[in-house]
Amino acid sequence: MGQPSHYAIKGLRKKILLSSVIYTLAALLIISLLSIIPLINWMRGSAERHLIHAAEIRSLAVEEYLARMVEITRQINSRSAARQYLAHHLAERLPFEQVSSATRAILKDALATSIEAVGITRTDRDGRVIAEVGQVVPVEILPILGGAIPHIQILDPILLEDQLFLVVRGTIFDDTQQPLGYDLVMFTTTNLQRILWNPTALGISGESFLARQTENTTVLFFPSHRGKDEIYNLRLDDSHLQAAISRATSGETGDMRIPADGSAGKRVVAFAPVSGSDWALLVTKEQQELMAPVRKQVFTVAGLVLLLTALATLGMLVLLRPMTGRVMVFAEELDNLNRDLKQEISERKKAEISLLRSQREWERTFEAITDAVAIRDIQGNLLKMNHATAQLLQELAPGEKAETGCRRLFGFDKPPPECLFCRMVAEKEAQCGERHLAEVDRWFHVACYPLFDDDNTLWGGVLVAQDVSEQKKMERIKDEMISSVSHEMRTPLTAMLGFVEFMLENPVERAQQIDYLQTIYRETERLNELVSNFLDLQRLQAQVESYHFKKLDICSLLHETAHLFKVTSKKHQVNIQCPEQLPKVQVDEKRLMQALKNLLSNAIKYSPEGGNVMLSAQVEKERIVISVQDQGMGIPSQMRERIFERFYRVDESDRRMPGGIGLGLSLVREVIKSHGGEVWVESETGVGSTFYFSLPLEGSKAQGN
Repeated sequence: MGQPSHYAIKGLRKKILLSSVIYTLAALLIISLLSIIPLINWMRGSAERHLIHAAEIRSLAVEEYLARMVEITRQINSRSAARQYLAHHLAERLPFEQVSSATRAILKDALATSIEAVGITRTDRDGRVIAEVGQVVPVEILPILGGAIPHIQILDPILLEDQLFLVVRGTIFDDTQQPLGYDLVMFTTTNLQRILWNPTALGISGESFLARQTENTTVLFFPSHRGKDEIYNLRLDDSHLQAAISRATSGETGDMRIPADGSAGKRVVAFAPVSGSDWALLVTKEQQELMAPVRKQVFTVAGLVLLLTALATLGMLVLLRPMTGRVMVFAEELDNLNRDLKQEISERKKAEISLLRSQREWERTFEAITDAVAIRDIQGNLLKMNHATAQLLQELAPGEKAETGCRRLFGFDKPPPECLFCRMVAEKEAQCGERHLAEVDRWFHVACYPLFDDDNTLWGGVLVAQDVSEQKKMERIKDEMISSVSHEMRTPLTAMLGFVEFMLENPVERAQQIDYLQTIYRETERLNELVSNFLDLQRLQAQVESYHFKKLDICSLLHETAHLFKVTSKKHQVNIQCPEQLPKVQVDEKRLMQALKNLLSNAIKYSPEGGNVMLSAQVEKERIVISVQDQGMGIPSQMRERIFERFYRVDESDRRMPGGIGLGLSLVREVIKSHGGEVWVESETGVGSTFYFSLPLEGSKAQGN
C-alpha cells in the first residue's frame, strides 16, 4: 500500500472536519429536541393542572358556602320554642293564630341574625304554611314537601324577578324523631356570584359556571360574568359540556378540550364536583391563552439551545483542526492494524463455527443416548439431562420436578455409603451399582463417572441409569421356570423310583407288578409330555419348527380328541357339538391336535368335581370358532390376561390346585397364532371357563396372511 499524497490527506482532513461538525450539530439538535419535547409536554400538563386547580379551589369555596347555608338552616331548625309551638298546634292544644304569631316572631329574630338569608317559611308536616318572614317562598315548590326527610336538603335554585335564590329545606322532629314540619330558608347568591366571578387564574377568556343534571336535560343555572346578559337556568345543548358535567356529577375531577364558539380554536374545560350537592363546577379558557406562557418559555429555551449549539460547533472546529492533523499521521498504521484485525476475526469465526459444530454434534449424541444420562456438579446442582432421562422421570412420577426425580432415580437421597455420587466424590473414581425403585418395581444399573477440570480438579460427575427391569424379570422367570420344571420332574421321577425300588427289594405278585408298571408308565408319559411341551414351545417361539398344512375336517378332529380323554376320568362327560357341512380348513393336524389336547386336559384337570366338558365348533364370518367349555373352578378376572404367558399359573393358595408349570396355554397360543387365528377365554369363578380359538377359512384375509 503506497503513501497517501498531500492533497489526498488535505481533502480527507476537510471531510473529517465537515463530517464532525455536521454530526455534532445534528446530535446537539436531536438532544435538544429530545429534551425540549418532554419539557413542553410537562409545561402543557402544568398549565392544564393549574386550570383544574382553579376549578377545585372554586369548588371548595362553593362547598363552604353551601355548608354555611346548611348550618344556618340547622340553627333556625333547632330552636326549641318554635318546635314546641308547632307540636302544640299539631296536638290541637293551641289555636293556629297563636302558633302562627309566636312562630313568626321567632323566625323574624332568626332572619335578622343572618346576612345571607332573605326569607323563612315554616310549614307543618302536611305542607300548611304556619308562618312566613322576609322573601316569600313560591307556592309551586310547596308540593314537594310531602314525606319525612331526616336530613337537611339543598333544593334546586329558583329564579324570582330575574334573581337567583337558593332554598334549603330542614325537617323539624319531635323528641321521638317523628316529623313535625319543615323550614324553607331562602338565601341570596351574592357570595356565590363573588366566588364564580373571581378573575383569579381566568385571564382574558376564562369563565366559570355552575350546572346540574336533571333526568332529561342539563341546566346551566349560574352563568359566567362574560355574558352580555345574566341568563339563569339555561338549558344546555352542547354535548361536550354535557359530557364534562356528567363526569363531574359522578365525582370525577379533570379537564377536556372542546371546540370554541365562533372560532377555529379550542377551549380547555376543567371540571370538579361540588360535594354535598348534585352540582358541577366548570372553568373554561381558550387553549391559545392557556398555552401562551408555555410558548413563551419554549421560545426562550429554544433560543438558548440554538445559541449553545452554535458555540459548541465553533468549539468543535477549534478543537478538531489540530487533532485531524495527528490522525492523518496514523492513517497507514490504522489501515495495517485493521487488516490484521480482519484476519484475526476471520480465524476466530472459523474456530467458533468449528466449536459450534462440535457442540451440536455432542448435544445430538447426548440426546441420542437411550439410557438416562444426567450431569451434576459437586455442589449437588443438576446441570443437564438428556431426553431419555426426562421421559423416564415422567414415566416414574408424572408431574414431579426434575431435581426430585433425579435424586430418587440416581440415589442422591441415600446415605454416603449407598450413594454412588457421594462415593465417586470421595474416591474420585467411577462407581456403579443397582437401584430398585420399589414403588414402581423397576430395576436400574447406575454408573457414576467423575468429571475433572484441566488442572485435574473434580467439579462434577456423569450419571448413567440403564433400565434392567426386563433382564431382572427374565432372570426371575428363569428361576421360577427352573424351580417349576424341577418340581414337576421330581414328582414323576420320585414315583417311578419308589415303585422300581420297591419291586427290586420285595417279592411282588404279577398283578401288583402290572399295576406298578402302569403307574410308572403314566408317570413316564407325564414326564415325556412335560419335556415335549417345553421343547415344542421353544421351537415354535424360535420359529424353527415347520408346519405341514392340509385341508382337514374339524368335526373329525374334535371326535378323535374327545375319544382320547373319555377313559381319563369317570367323573367327566365329554360332549361334542359340531354342525354338519362344516367347511374344511387348512391346518397342521399334529399341532392343532396338540392344542386341543392341552385345552381338554386343562378342562378336566381344573374340574376336580367332574361335570360336562363341551367341545363345539361353528362358523362366524370368515372364520371357524372352536371352544372348550368346562364346569370347573373358573379364573379370576385380574388373571385372565396373563394365563397365556409362559410359566404363569393362577395363584390360588386358599384352595388346592392341580400341578403344572404353566406351559400348556402358552403352547396353545403359539400354535393358533401360527395358523393366523386368535385365542381368548371367558370365565366366571366357581362356574367354569370357556376357551375359544379361531381358524381362518380358505380365501379370507387372515388365511392369506
